[in-house]
Amino acid sequence: MRLPLFIQRRLYPFRNYVSDKLYPAAYIKQITKNKKPDERKIILKNINLIITECSYACFIFSLKQFFEEGTRAAAEAVDVFTGLGIDSFYIGKKDYSKNNINVNEGKELYEIMMNAISSIQLKNLILNSKYYSEIIDRYKDVSI
Repeated sequence: MRLPLFIQRRLYPFRNYVSDKLYPAAYIKQITKNKKPDERKIILKNINLIITECSYACFIFSLKQFFEEGTRAAAEAVDVFTGLGIDSFYIGKKDYSKNNINVNEGKELYEIMMNAISSIQLKNLILNSKYYSEIIDRYKDVSI
């Protein structure tokens, strides 16, 4: 699947990080050593597929955290302003007040994103992980 260039650029750091953690260059060299070209090609293709899926999972996990933190920060800002006697405030053209759509926008985007994931295993992995390493460790068990 070809992603828009701006998304690809965001994924590169995840992909490089995941690749280094899952399959360091020395490991790839070791497992492809003395393999026939066709076998090597299959191994490298499988490694690429695993790295790609794990990178996507890490990227989605990152977005999930970003949306959750944004919603939490917006709600806390509203509470602070409410405590000062100000019921709403604007950032740009967006109005923020107790539990309005702008405060909950990150939460709603997060829910839409998670509902778009059809794989229950992937969804559970993202929802139940606290760190990237937990996601990456799960992919270490995938056979090449």
